[in-house]
Amino acid sequence: MTNLKNSFKVGSILFIVIFFILTSCKKDSCKICTQMVSEKYIPNRDGYPKTSTSRYNSCGDANSWIGNQFNIETYKLQDTTYYKAVTTDCE
Repeated sequence: MTNLKNSFKVGSILFIVIFFILTSCKKDSCKICTQMVSEKYIPNRDGYPKTSTSRYNSCGDANSWIGNQFNIETYKLQDTTYYKAVTTDCE
């Protein structure tokens, strides 16, 4: 009888903990983001310019600053200039 009461207590506590975890998660704060990376060399190199695109899910409070970003990086390597543009858009 004591084992049954202890099992019921443990089961009840686990149920409450699991219920709290499941109900506290925000499902509506997720967005689908698309990131595009474009690379180019001047003077031109074989296979460039090239562009790649990837999609991913982003969930949480950071979504407010992710959307519509555009970053450009430029590197000078002796007589060659490398350009990299990264854009990120979340919807």
